[in-house]
Amino acid sequence: MFHAPLLRHHTCLLPLLAAVSLMAAHGVSQAAAPAGPDPKADLKRLTAEIASRDPDRIKAAVTEIRAFVASNKQTSWYVIDGVNLLLKAKAYDGIDEIVQDTLANGNDLGTTVPSATTRVATLLKARMIALLASGKKEEGLAAAKTYYNYAALDQTLDSISTVSLALLTARPEDKGIIARFKKQQLAGADTQPAASTAPATSAAANASVLDSIQVDGKAFQEAADQVDLDDYRAYVRKGNLLLLAGNGKDAHDVFDKAKVLADGKQLSEAIANVARAIRTENGCVGPANAYILKMRENPAQ
Repeated sequence: MFHAPLLRHHTCLLPLLAAVSLMAAHGVSQAAAPAGPDPKADLKRLTAEIASRDPDRIKAAVTEIRAFVASNKQTSWYVIDGVNLLLKAKAYDGIDEIVQDTLANGNDLGTTVPSATTRVATLLKARMIALLASGKKEEGLAAAKTYYNYAALDQTLDSISTVSLALLTARPEDKGIIARFKKQQLAGADTQPAASTAPATSAAANASVLDSIQVDGKAFQEAADQVDLDDYRAYVRKGNLLLLAGNGKDAHDVFDKAKVLADGKQLSEAIANVARAIRTENGCVGPANAYILKMRENPAQ
Protein backbone atom coordinates (compact mmCIF):
# COMPACT_ATOMS: atom_id res chain seq x y z
CA MET A 1 0.00 0.00 0.00
CA PHE A 2 1.42 3.36 -1.05
CA HIS A 3 0.86 6.57 0.78
CA ALA A 4 -0.99 9.46 -0.79
CA PRO A 5 1.03 12.61 -1.44
CA LEU A 6 1.34 14.65 1.72
CA LEU A 7 -0.64 17.73 0.64
CA ARG A 8 -2.12 18.35 -2.78
CA HIS A 9 -4.69 21.10 -2.24
CA HIS A 10 -5.04 24.16 -0.04
CA THR A 11 -6.41 22.93 3.28
CA CYS A 12 -7.41 25.15 6.18
CA LEU A 13 -5.12 24.23 9.03
CA LEU A 14 -6.91 23.97 12.36
CA PRO A 15 -6.01 26.75 14.81
CA LEU A 16 -4.31 25.28 17.87
CA LEU A 17 -3.94 28.29 20.14
CA ALA A 18 -6.52 26.91 22.57
CA ALA A 19 -4.80 23.53 22.51
CA VAL A 20 -2.04 24.61 24.89
CA SER A 21 -4.41 25.11 27.83
CA LEU A 22 -6.67 22.26 26.73
CA MET A 23 -3.90 19.71 26.41
CA ALA A 24 -2.26 20.85 29.64
CA ALA A 25 -5.58 20.50 31.45
CA HIS A 26 -6.56 17.13 30.12
CA GLY A 27 -3.34 15.50 28.95
CA VAL A 28 -2.09 15.18 25.39
CA SER A 29 -3.03 11.57 24.82
CA GLN A 30 -4.12 8.60 26.85
CA ALA A 31 -2.34 5.28 26.34
CA ALA A 32 -3.87 2.00 27.40
CA ALA A 33 -2.38 0.36 30.49
CA PRO A 34 -0.92 -3.09 29.86
CA ALA A 35 -1.39 -6.10 32.08
CA GLY A 36 0.88 -5.95 35.13
CA PRO A 37 1.05 -6.58 38.85
CA ASP A 38 -1.15 -3.57 39.67
CA PRO A 39 -0.75 -0.72 37.14
CA LYS A 40 -3.64 1.22 38.68
CA ALA A 41 -1.86 1.31 42.02
CA ASP A 42 1.35 2.57 40.36
CA LEU A 43 -0.53 5.29 38.54
CA LYS A 44 -2.43 6.27 41.67
CA ARG A 45 0.83 6.63 43.59
CA LEU A 46 2.46 8.62 40.80
CA THR A 47 -0.61 10.85 40.59
CA ALA A 48 -0.43 11.58 44.31
CA GLU A 49 3.27 12.44 44.13
CA ILE A 50 2.90 14.85 41.24
CA ALA A 51 -0.41 16.35 42.37
CA SER A 52 1.17 17.21 45.72
CA ARG A 53 2.89 20.18 44.03
CA ASP A 54 5.77 19.49 46.41
CA PRO A 55 8.99 20.12 44.43
CA ASP A 56 10.86 17.27 46.11
CA ARG A 57 8.07 14.74 45.55
CA ILE A 58 7.68 15.83 41.94
CA LYS A 59 11.43 15.56 41.42
CA ALA A 60 11.34 12.02 42.86
CA ALA A 61 8.49 11.09 40.49
CA VAL A 62 10.42 12.47 37.51
CA THR A 63 13.50 10.49 38.58
CA GLU A 64 11.39 7.34 38.77
CA ILE A 65 9.98 7.85 35.29
CA ARG A 66 13.44 8.57 33.86
CA ALA A 67 14.77 5.38 35.45
CA PHE A 68 11.94 3.44 33.83
CA VAL A 69 12.76 5.01 30.46
CA ALA A 70 16.43 4.03 30.75
CA SER A 71 15.53 0.35 31.17
CA ASN A 72 12.88 0.07 28.43
CA LYS A 73 13.03 0.39 24.67
CA GLN A 74 9.31 1.02 24.26
CA THR A 75 7.40 4.00 25.58
CA SER A 76 4.67 2.62 27.81
CA TRP A 77 1.46 3.96 29.29
CA TYR A 78 3.50 4.75 32.39
CA VAL A 79 5.64 7.36 30.63
CA ILE A 80 2.74 8.90 28.69
CA ASP A 81 0.54 9.15 31.76
CA GLY A 82 3.44 10.52 33.80
CA VAL A 83 3.97 13.29 31.24
CA ASN A 84 0.24 14.09 31.25
CA LEU A 85 0.27 14.34 35.04
CA LEU A 86 3.26 16.67 34.91
CA LEU A 87 1.45 18.87 32.38
CA LYS A 88 -1.51 19.18 34.72
CA ALA A 89 0.80 20.06 37.62
CA LYS A 90 2.70 22.54 35.42
CA ALA A 91 5.94 20.75 36.32
CA TYR A 92 7.39 21.60 32.95
CA ASP A 93 11.09 21.00 33.62
CA GLY A 94 10.43 17.32 34.29
CA ILE A 95 8.66 16.91 30.96
CA ASP A 96 11.61 18.20 28.98
CA GLU A 97 13.95 15.78 30.75
CA ILE A 98 11.67 12.76 30.31
CA VAL A 99 11.00 13.36 26.63
CA GLN A 100 14.67 13.95 25.83
CA ASP A 101 15.65 10.78 27.71
CA THR A 102 12.91 8.68 26.12
CA LEU A 103 13.71 9.59 22.53
CA ALA A 104 17.49 9.64 22.89
CA ASN A 105 17.12 6.12 24.31
CA GLY A 106 15.56 5.10 21.01
CA ASN A 107 12.16 4.25 22.47
CA ASP A 108 9.61 3.48 19.72
CA LEU A 109 12.04 4.61 17.03
CA GLY A 110 12.73 1.20 15.47
CA THR A 111 9.34 1.24 13.77
CA THR A 112 6.85 3.66 12.28
CA VAL A 113 3.67 1.72 12.97
CA PRO A 114 0.84 4.09 14.03
CA SER A 115 0.93 3.14 17.71
CA ALA A 116 4.64 4.06 17.94
CA THR A 117 4.43 7.29 15.94
CA THR A 118 1.44 8.38 18.02
CA ARG A 119 3.39 7.91 21.24
CA VAL A 120 6.41 9.79 19.90
CA ALA A 121 4.22 12.61 18.58
CA THR A 122 2.46 12.83 21.96
CA LEU A 123 5.79 13.27 23.73
CA LEU A 124 7.14 15.79 21.23
CA LYS A 125 4.03 17.97 21.46
CA ALA A 126 4.00 17.73 25.25
CA ARG A 127 7.60 18.96 25.27
CA MET A 128 6.64 21.88 23.03
CA ILE A 129 3.74 22.84 25.33
CA ALA A 130 5.98 22.62 28.40
CA LEU A 131 8.67 24.83 26.88
CA LEU A 132 6.25 27.44 25.58
CA ALA A 133 4.36 27.52 28.89
CA SER A 134 7.69 28.02 30.68
CA GLY A 135 8.38 31.11 28.60
CA LYS A 136 11.11 29.37 26.60
CA LYS A 137 9.68 30.53 23.31
CA GLU A 138 12.46 29.73 20.87
CA GLU A 139 13.07 26.35 22.51
CA GLY A 140 9.37 25.59 22.25
CA LEU A 141 9.46 26.59 18.60
CA ALA A 142 12.43 24.27 18.07
CA ALA A 143 10.46 21.46 19.73
CA ALA A 144 7.62 22.05 17.29
CA LYS A 145 10.05 21.88 14.36
CA THR A 146 11.45 18.63 15.78
CA TYR A 147 7.93 17.18 15.59
CA TYR A 148 7.67 18.37 11.96
CA ASN A 149 11.00 16.73 11.17
CA TYR A 150 9.96 13.42 12.74
CA ALA A 151 6.24 13.27 11.84
CA ALA A 152 4.86 10.23 10.07
CA LEU A 153 3.35 11.02 6.67
CA ASP A 154 -0.18 11.01 8.06
CA GLN A 155 0.95 13.45 10.78
CA THR A 156 2.27 16.02 8.30
CA LEU A 157 -0.78 18.31 8.44
CA ASP A 158 -0.82 18.14 12.24
CA SER A 159 2.88 18.96 12.41
CA ILE A 160 2.36 22.02 10.19
CA SER A 161 -0.46 23.16 12.47
CA THR A 162 1.75 22.57 15.51
CA VAL A 163 4.57 24.70 14.10
CA SER A 164 1.99 27.38 13.28
CA LEU A 165 0.82 27.42 16.90
CA ALA A 166 4.39 27.70 18.14
CA LEU A 167 5.09 30.56 15.72
CA LEU A 168 2.02 32.40 16.96
CA THR A 169 3.22 32.02 20.55
CA ALA A 170 6.96 32.56 20.06
CA ARG A 171 6.96 35.32 17.42
CA PRO A 172 3.72 37.28 17.88
CA GLU A 173 5.31 40.49 16.64
CA ASP A 174 5.64 39.03 13.12
CA LYS A 175 2.03 39.25 11.97
CA GLY A 176 2.59 37.58 8.62
CA ILE A 177 4.83 34.70 9.67
CA ILE A 178 2.17 32.00 9.87
CA ALA A 179 0.74 32.93 6.46
CA ARG A 180 4.25 32.81 4.95
CA PHE A 181 5.00 29.47 6.60
CA LYS A 182 1.76 27.88 5.37
CA LYS A 183 2.23 29.34 1.90
CA GLN A 184 5.72 27.85 1.69
CA GLN A 185 4.44 24.44 2.78
CA LEU A 186 1.41 24.48 0.48
CA ALA A 187 3.44 25.79 -2.46
CA GLY A 188 5.77 22.86 -1.98
CA ALA A 189 2.79 20.50 -2.04
CA ASP A 190 2.11 21.39 -5.68
CA THR A 191 5.27 19.63 -6.87
CA GLN A 192 4.46 17.22 -9.68
CA PRO A 193 6.04 13.79 -10.40
CA ALA A 194 8.21 15.21 -13.15
CA ALA A 195 9.86 17.62 -10.76
CA SER A 196 13.23 16.90 -9.25
CA THR A 197 13.57 15.86 -5.61
CA ALA A 198 16.17 18.62 -5.21
CA PRO A 199 15.37 21.29 -2.63
CA ALA A 200 12.43 23.46 -3.66
CA THR A 201 13.52 26.96 -4.67
CA SER A 202 10.33 28.74 -3.57
CA ALA A 203 11.05 28.39 0.15
CA ALA A 204 14.61 29.69 -0.20
CA ALA A 205 13.47 32.62 -2.35
CA ASN A 206 10.97 33.63 0.34
CA ALA A 207 13.33 33.30 3.31
CA SER A 208 12.13 29.92 4.61
CA VAL A 209 10.36 30.29 7.94
CA LEU A 210 11.27 26.73 8.88
CA ASP A 211 14.96 27.37 8.22
CA SER A 212 14.84 30.30 10.63
CA ILE A 213 14.03 27.93 13.51
CA GLN A 214 17.20 26.55 15.07
CA VAL A 215 17.11 23.02 16.53
CA ASP A 216 19.78 21.71 18.89
CA GLY A 217 19.84 18.06 17.89
CA LYS A 218 23.18 17.16 19.45
CA ALA A 219 21.78 14.54 21.85
CA PHE A 220 19.84 12.81 19.08
CA GLN A 221 22.80 12.95 16.69
CA GLU A 222 25.02 11.35 19.34
CA ALA A 223 22.41 8.64 19.95
CA ALA A 224 22.18 8.00 16.20
CA ASP A 225 25.95 7.67 15.94
CA GLN A 226 25.85 4.89 18.53
CA VAL A 227 23.26 2.71 16.76
CA ASP A 228 24.67 -0.65 15.68
CA LEU A 229 23.36 -1.18 12.14
CA ASP A 230 22.74 -4.91 12.20
CA ASP A 231 19.22 -5.19 10.73
CA TYR A 232 16.38 -3.29 9.09
CA ARG A 233 14.91 -2.03 12.38
CA ALA A 234 18.29 -0.68 13.46
CA TYR A 235 18.45 1.38 10.28
CA VAL A 236 14.94 2.69 10.96
CA ARG A 237 15.91 3.60 14.54
CA LYS A 238 19.00 5.46 13.35
CA GLY A 239 17.06 7.25 10.64
CA ASN A 240 14.43 8.39 13.11
CA LEU A 241 17.07 9.68 15.51
CA LEU A 242 18.64 11.62 12.65
CA LEU A 243 15.26 13.16 11.84
CA LEU A 244 14.89 14.21 15.47
CA ALA A 245 18.36 15.75 15.21
CA GLY A 246 17.21 17.71 12.16
CA ASN A 247 19.68 15.88 9.95
CA GLY A 248 17.46 15.09 6.99
CA LYS A 249 20.34 14.52 4.57
CA ASP A 250 21.91 11.69 6.57
CA ALA A 251 18.46 10.31 7.45
CA HIS A 252 17.72 10.14 3.72
CA ASP A 253 20.85 8.08 3.16
CA VAL A 254 20.08 5.73 6.07
CA PHE A 255 16.47 5.20 5.01
CA ASP A 256 17.59 4.52 1.43
CA LYS A 257 19.77 1.70 2.79
CA ALA A 258 16.90 0.44 4.96
CA LYS A 259 14.70 0.27 1.86
CA VAL A 260 17.20 -2.11 0.25
CA LEU A 261 16.95 -4.37 3.31
CA ALA A 262 13.16 -4.21 3.53
CA ASP A 263 11.11 -7.31 2.84
CA GLY A 264 7.74 -7.23 1.10
CA LYS A 265 5.85 -6.33 4.26
CA GLN A 266 8.28 -3.54 5.13
CA LEU A 267 8.53 -1.91 1.69
CA SER A 268 5.65 0.53 2.16
CA GLU A 269 7.09 1.68 5.49
CA ALA A 270 10.57 1.99 3.98
CA ILE A 271 9.30 4.17 1.11
CA ALA A 272 7.37 6.37 3.54
CA ASN A 273 10.49 6.80 5.67
CA VAL A 274 12.53 7.99 2.69
CA ALA A 275 9.75 10.49 1.93
CA ARG A 276 9.85 11.73 5.54
CA ALA A 277 13.60 12.31 5.25
CA ILE A 278 13.14 14.20 1.97
CA ARG A 279 10.51 16.42 3.63
CA THR A 280 12.90 17.19 6.51
CA GLU A 281 15.86 17.68 4.19
CA ASN A 282 13.97 20.23 2.09
CA GLY A 283 11.74 21.80 4.74
CA CYS A 284 8.57 21.41 2.65
CA VAL A 285 6.38 18.63 1.32
CA GLY A 286 6.76 19.06 -2.46
CA PRO A 287 9.88 16.95 -3.03
CA ALA A 288 8.48 14.24 -0.73
CA ASN A 289 5.29 14.23 -2.83
CA ALA A 290 7.36 13.82 -5.98
CA TYR A 291 9.22 10.87 -4.48
CA ILE A 292 6.01 9.11 -3.39
CA LEU A 293 4.47 9.51 -6.84
CA LYS A 294 7.66 8.25 -8.45
CA MET A 295 7.62 5.15 -6.21
CA ARG A 296 4.00 4.49 -7.17
CA GLU A 297 5.13 4.18 -10.76
CA ASN A 298 8.18 2.04 -10.00
CA PRO A 299 8.64 0.94 -6.35
CA ALA A 300 11.77 -1.03 -7.24
CA GLN A 301 13.75 2.16 -7.86
